Amino acid sequence: MADVASFDWKSIGIVRTATALELPATPNGWSIGAETMDRNFTVFSEWSKYLPGLGARRARVQGGWARCEQKKGVYSWGWLDEIVHGMLKVGVTPWIELSYGNPAYSGGGDPTSSSPLPKEGEAKQAFLDWCKAVVGRYGPLGVSQWELWNEPVH
Repeated sequence: MADVASFDWKSIGIVRTATALELPATPNGWSIGAETMDRNFTVFSEWSKYLPGLGARRARVQGGWARCEQKKGVYSWGWLDEIVHGMLKVGVTPWIELSYGNPAYSGGGDPTSSSPLPKEGEAKQAFLDWCKAVVGRYGPLGVSQWELWNEPVH
């Protein structure tokens, strides 16, 4: 196999990249994964400066019920507000996965990816209340895609 450096390469043009704000909004456009911030596996402020140049108009974000509601009935939106507002500011619309699992409630599961869905009682109602609160908070800002996983726990 020939060494790439040995070829006589000729320029045929320049590829111009576009930021998210420069691209038209399309319902089926490019999206990226921006997951795991709900579990502090990554921190939005540490990589958000790269987001506009990726050319994605949408990004998947895990909403993190357990991170939002660590005390029953009290939502801490600051971390998720930073993400949603930061993405919208650069032309990227988050689609939010409604992460279930919250150890603040008996039967509420845990914040891991293998948590069972709350099935009854206080935990189920609290999850439904949180879902309504998330949609009520971010829907008016233009977030219109929501996801709920239903994978079976083995």
